[in-house]
Amino acid sequence: MNNMKRSLKNSKGITLIALVITIIVLLILAGISITMLAGDNSILQRAADAKERTEEAQATEQARTDEYADVIDETMGVVAKLSDKKAKEGEDVKALSETKITTLQDDFGNIVKVPKGFGIPSDSGTNIVDGIVIEDVTHADTKGSQFVWVPVGTGIKKSETETVDIILGRYTFYGNSSETPEKETLVQAASKTDYATGEAIERYCFEYATNPDGRTYGNTKAKDLGAFIKSAIDNGGYYIARYEAGINADSDQYKYAGCTGYPEWLVYGDSNKKFAKDGTVKPLSIKGKGVWNAVTQPEAAAISRNMYSDLNSDLINSYAWDTAIMYIEKCGTNSNYAHKNDGNGTLKVTGNNSDEQCKISDMAGNVFEWTTETACFMDKYCVYRGGFYGDDGAQRDPAIRLYTIANYAYYHIGFRPLLYL
Repeated sequence: MNNMKRSLKNSKGITLIALVITIIVLLILAGISITMLAGDNSILQRAADAKERTEEAQATEQARTDEYADVIDETMGVVAKLSDKKAKEGEDVKALSETKITTLQDDFGNIVKVPKGFGIPSDSGTNIVDGIVIEDVTHADTKGSQFVWVPVGTGIKKSETETVDIILGRYTFYGNSSETPEKETLVQAASKTDYATGEAIERYCFEYATNPDGRTYGNTKAKDLGAFIKSAIDNGGYYIARYEAGINADSDQYKYAGCTGYPEWLVYGDSNKKFAKDGTVKPLSIKGKGVWNAVTQPEAAAISRNMYSDLNSDLINSYAWDTAIMYIEKCGTNSNYAHKNDGNGTLKVTGNNSDEQCKISDMAGNVFEWTTETACFMDKYCVYRGGFYGDDGAQRDPAIRLYTIANYAYYHIGFRPLLYL
């Protein structure tokens, strides 16, 4: 009997120990399971990472497929429609390609070429009459900046049945249409052959083929005028910034720089808020930005040409400015845009004027804009263009050519970059 009791007691003890051990093992397994399910290296996190990588791979593969399809289409002579490539309303703009120029057709069959890293925003037109806009997608410092295609050539389709000629060149502009039916004269047509060496001379005095007196002018010339002309003619167009150059500032206008090269009484603004003007700070072509004024012509040129390191950007030249006016007059709703004035007595942010034509803004109002054109008057070295907001009551328009010393910097002169392929 005693042996039986001892045997039963030992049996109960072993059962209790086994239960405790089982519980401990279960707790260990639960801890391991929780660790495997949660945390940075857990099953759930690995699953989420795998899902994200799969989606990224699918997006990359789709982008490659789209590019291959574009290459196949181009090889077979099929060009994609611009209307199919632009972003839908409320959709983020995507780069058409990050490695090459994309060739598209507008509604009427005109060829439009989009540089790498740019896409078509939802508010772009789908033909040259409405204005074709591209938007920077891939460059961090200038992301969101927009440019407008200026078509160049003969027989450009304005509609299914109507064509226009937009000759790349320098023009003189007459008074309004009540004074003369002819509003412009092509003075100097550009030729990619004649100007291939880049030695074309932008001179306000059209009658001079060369420098009349060997004078040194001090303004910055176009980076490579010959290359710009050849590109515009070969590719059927070029781009100008949609808006006057803007900058990220904490006010509605850029007024924080001393006026270098001018009397001290013109120095103004908060010296603690100056922005670098050597090209290290990038300009923006975005609506609603503070206007980048108080900048000299050489500074404007440096800022414009350093806007992109992998694309051809520069300060706007006289060919680009005059041809843009001709484009607007022939394709926009204002056939006398050269003499439009949007002066309202107040300096505003970019894109806040009522002068937009073919998606191009600010040429007829707000601030004057530096160009690379050279004046040929004693003590006046550089040409600036554009409408002015008119705080002095003066009426000035996009066609006007004004001139001053190149290192003049003041609140009423800004600038506009251009982009070419």
